[in-house]
Amino acid sequence: MGITIKDIAKRIGVSHTTVSRALNDSPLISVPRKIEIQKVASELGYQPNLKARSLVLNKTYNIGLYFSTLDIGVTSNFIFEILTIVEKAMPKLYNIVVRSVEDIENDKIIDHKNYDGIILVSQSESDNYIIDICSQKNLPLVVINRKIEEVSSYYCDEEKIFVAMVNYLVTKNYKNIAFIGGKKGTTTAFSRLKGYKNGIQNNHLKVRIYEGNYSVESGYDATDKILKLDQVDAIICANDAMALGCYKKLQEKGVNIGKDVGVVGFDNTPMDSFLFPSLSSIERPLKEMVFDGSSHLLTMIEKHRIEIKQKEYELKIVLRDSIRS
Repeated sequence: MGITIKDIAKRIGVSHTTVSRALNDSPLISVPRKIEIQKVASELGYQPNLKARSLVLNKTYNIGLYFSTLDIGVTSNFIFEILTIVEKAMPKLYNIVVRSVEDIENDKIIDHKNYDGIILVSQSESDNYIIDICSQKNLPLVVINRKIEEVSSYYCDEEKIFVAMVNYLVTKNYKNIAFIGGKKGTTTAFSRLKGYKNGIQNNHLKVRIYEGNYSVESGYDATDKILKLDQVDAIICANDAMALGCYKKLQEKGVNIGKDVGVVGFDNTPMDSFLFPSLSSIERPLKEMVFDGSSHLLTMIEKHRIEIKQKEYELKIVLRDSIRS
């Protein structure tokens, strides 16, 4: 039989109620006493009974981490990075359950019996389904990547930064700028495309749009079409994965990246500095967005109260060797 609260109480010489309160970080117990009890619990190898604890506290200790999709349009690195950040923000007692909005068969799974709260990394308006469910059931929710009225949201103005990216390229004497778009139907693809088009039109240049879906392969295929059908001096890719495919096709055709054709991505992933030439990209403060959102979700769970909080984060252009300086 495992170590119990009574064993800890007996060792220290206090009541089991005191031990229980200390392990649950109750304000009724002094900090020195908490430290003493937690130290003894650790030495004895005490493991809390989460099932019993969840019944007593009416909590599941499950956090739903939902993505619009886990298929095409979302890279494994993106999912892993967000999961890692959420795990750092949440106490170890919590289980992070990764799911796709596409896989929700009915609204019964989204409730207090299965989750204490939901983090939704949203790229599509179809995700509004899960937002409505959480609202109806008063289930704590934060949305990452989109601004949603009446819901806690952590987001960036991607349209604005793509306008700025086009404007910068124009100042460097790029005139024939193509764009490889993201997955159709996603809000991110729409915002980035709109920013590109506005930037191009504001500078009285020709719009050159090619279809992609955020995958490396789609960047490769779109660049192949660009080289066959067009003459460009710069290519903006809606994410870094497509920029990688773009690089491969340009290099296969003997195009000097940075000199003959400038290339820009989005995400500023670690690989960007190691490509040759190094890839210029747009950086999104994903760590701050996800950590802040996760922390706020935890606060709502602990307070048993929905509190709407919205925060916009700044994007920035990271210049490297793939475009003229």
